[in-house]
Amino acid sequence: MPIDSYERNRITGSFILIDPVTHHTAAAGMIVDRKAEEGQTDEDSTESSASQFPIFWLTGNTGSGKSTLADAAENYMNRSAPSWNAAARRLIILDGDAMRETSSLEEDLSAEGRRKHNLRVARLAALMQKKGFLVVVSVIAPFEALREEIDAICNPQWIHVHRSGLESKDRPYEEPLTPALRIDTDALSKQEAAESLIRFIEEVLNRD
Repeated sequence: MPIDSYERNRITGSFILIDPVTHHTAAAGMIVDRKAEEGQTDEDSTESSASQFPIFWLTGNTGSGKSTLADAAENYMNRSAPSWNAAARRLIILDGDAMRETSSLEEDLSAEGRRKHNLRVARLAALMQKKGFLVVVSVIAPFEALREEIDAICNPQWIHVHRSGLESKDRPYEEPLTPALRIDTDALSKQEAAESLIRFIEEVLNRD
């Protein structure tokens, strides 16, 4: 089975173990390039793994720009953030499309299928958080009631990525009333939107 470091390839650099009976997520992880971590002591590694960062959940309709923003945050945190940043090289993305291709193959796009898919992602996000990762989720989470269920599982920082003209009968979406951050990709360039997200993540990390 081909593998890569997570920094090189998110698909072949991460794994999820699914219980064959219950279909629940049993474990998950990422492959780390140990050579790139040269100079890190065991004490540093233990301290880093013990840290629990907030979960950041990008919600917005299909095509709003969630995945692009998540990629920008990952690129900064895992490649450019200074070494003294506790979250440096600890960010992992849970992307809705990638998750459907791996752990949610049996879920359709019905309301209940979407719900099961989203709650599975939420449980995985909570698990990865406990392992010391900075989790950024890029999954639509289209309904307020569903987001309340997700809150009970992993209590994420909700980031609403808005782009107009995406509403349709086959893509229903209820905008969150009080997100922690709203990014309007109609008004902002890709770079401005990415900077807004990264700035917000760093502000929340510094608060905690």
